[in-house]
Amino acid sequence: MAKHGSKEWAIKDLNEPSYVKKSPDDPGCDLSMSAFEKYVCRNDVARYCTLMFDFHCAIPEMGNLSTLCTQLAHLEYEGLPPHLRPPADLPNGCVLSYIIVNNQDGTMNVLRVFKFAEIVAVQKARNICTGHFAIPASRNGPWAWLKAIYSLLDRLPGHHVPRLQLVEKARVLDAANEAIAEAVADIHKERTWKAASEDLKPKLSAKKYAGEKTLLWISDGILSWPIAANAAKEGVLQMWYASTEQHTLWDDIVAAMTAAEVPEGSFTHVGWMFHGTEMTGEYKEQNLKFLAALKPYLAEGARVDILACEMVAGPTGLQVFKELEQESGINLAASTDLTGNSAAGGNWILETDGVDVKGVYFTDAINEFSETLLGFAMHRKITRRARRGRR
Repeated sequence: MAKHGSKEWAIKDLNEPSYVKKSPDDPGCDLSMSAFEKYVCRNDVARYCTLMFDFHCAIPEMGNLSTLCTQLAHLEYEGLPPHLRPPADLPNGCVLSYIIVNNQDGTMNVLRVFKFAEIVAVQKARNICTGHFAIPASRNGPWAWLKAIYSLLDRLPGHHVPRLQLVEKARVLDAANEAIAEAVADIHKERTWKAASEDLKPKLSAKKYAGEKTLLWISDGILSWPIAANAAKEGVLQMWYASTEQHTLWDDIVAAMTAAEVPEGSFTHVGWMFHGTEMTGEYKEQNLKFLAALKPYLAEGARVDILACEMVAGPTGLQVFKELEQESGINLAASTDLTGNSAAGGNWILETDGVDVKGVYFTDAINEFSETLLGFAMHRKITRRARRGRR
């Protein structure tokens, strides 16, 4: 724990599982599954947990484990018996990892590792466990202890299909910066990111943008905005704007749409993506100007999706939202909770209309989006406060 529990290490969400085989002869693979259970786990009564272990020992072999684990890494679970597959009632944001050991006697051991997105009641966790239930033994410094546990899991010999991985922070930052740099380079190579007719006009004349059109406005105040932009579906018109222009966008809309000769009634969906919190009405007049400038270009029955966090989380926000809808005459959709990265507690559902907008604007590449639209710093502050409140 002295090494891997330090601030230089972090637990990384892999977004998609990977497969690696660790041999008992490999350096560092010096821990057995039984020893891990004996010294790291507890199964006595506890009220809450964020990590759960589901042990299945000496069960019949299921064919070639390399083939099976390759399938698991591609989210194909048909090769597993039903009780080892991901539960249908898996809590939102929970990720599931597998470690499988061939006992060389016709049997194998399977460890399923459930990492919940937030603290859950132990009884709820037990309900999705189909083998021997265990949770980590309690230690001071929960994050340091959790990181130490992942270092021990990594030392278990066997076939690993993890969803989370312990890595050095420097490597995480380097990889993130490299990914963002590549995304920005690709974007700028393909298009100019500005609200201007030069960008819109050729797109509007392209066959793939014929018929129903979808428009996505993206604020550059979002840390991961290049990833969001790069994840936009083919056929979605994207327009970037400077976050400093958040409350003066109506001029950009009129200038760009007029110069690009956008026909009236063109757009069936418009997404407006930015960092935000519950609406207070402070910028109601500016928002109405934005909607008024946009309205001539909306098709009948079109919807404007506000992709920001907690816009209508409370009564004040809901009241302002209703006033904006009524006074603009436009169907709006907004969220009552965090919008964005699922591992950070977010989703792409806009609760006012009960719609999941992920498939409207994005491909699965949006899973790489690394934050919620509440803002990275504010989201971390609120999450930390919530954790302190639970202790």
